[in-house]
Amino acid sequence: MLLLQNTAAHGGAEDSTAKKAADHPPVAPSVIVLKSVSGKRPAIFPHAKHQTRHDCDTCHKNENFPRDKKWDLKTGHALCMGCHKAKNEGPTKCNNACHQ
Repeated sequence: MLLLQNTAAHGGAEDSTAKKAADHPPVAPSVIVLKSVSGKRPAIFPHAKHQTRHDCDTCHKNENFPRDKKWDLKTGHALCMGCHKAKNEGPTKCNNACHQ
């Protein structure tokens, strides 16, 4: 199981009304650290780098994206490595490119 650690604060993400959420959209993190509870080094996800290349829905509407924000090894590899393999770019093997 991986725990998500966000490196940016979310403004308004906890607001319960749509109006408040629209007035204060969440601030996207530049880097996301996926902490491993199994002893493996955390995976460093360069969120801002991906935002310059992909629309948010590419990942956030993907069938493998965890809606409950509970990431595990299978989820991360299906979403991240699945996309990298399909596009034939980025890290696709466990060679410490992600787990730093």
